[in-house]
Amino acid sequence: MKLFFALALMLSCHAWSETYNYEHKFGIGANGGWAIPVLSEEFTDIAEDEVMYGFHLRYNTSQYDSLILNFSHLEFEKTAIAANVYDLIYLYRINSKDKLTPIIGLGAGVADLDNARPYDKNLKFAARARLGFEYALNPYFLLSIFADYLYLGKMPYHGDDDKRPERGLPGQEIHAVVPQLGLTLYFDKNE
Repeated sequence: MKLFFALALMLSCHAWSETYNYEHKFGIGANGGWAIPVLSEEFTDIAEDEVMYGFHLRYNTSQYDSLILNFSHLEFEKTAIAANVYDLIYLYRINSKDKLTPIIGLGAGVADLDNARPYDKNLKFAARARLGFEYALNPYFLLSIFADYLYLGKMPYHGDDDKRPERGLPGQEIHAVVPQLGLTLYFDKNE
């Protein structure tokens, strides 16, 4: 019986430590999560959490490094504001020799705001920081669980905006923490 448990423990450790080579591989993926407004007190007093989704193209330049071209769509409940975020993320896989590895990432791009009239025709600078974990399911699929911090820009402020709150959130910065689950599909088999 002890031999059985020792063998099962060794096999499970091997299953967690064995990984696949994703170096120089292209992948496509999707993710979904929950957008939680944070930091800006006036914004968080108005806005509430809402479901978000996203899609990405990914290229692993090495076993450790990835570049991700990302699209995310966020909305905030109790506001009409929605944001489409287009950004490029650099992702580092801390322990890429294991199936389960911590990840850290940074990204920048633009946020296209909707329903933030009259300011929704302007693109805003967007920034992203990512922390989480990835698990290599097989040579084709990589599962991710992570949280992003997103900065989506500052709403312009004009003197008469205080009298017209329906025009959006004048002078407010939009920040969110977004816990997510993602899946990446790689096109070719690990050699």
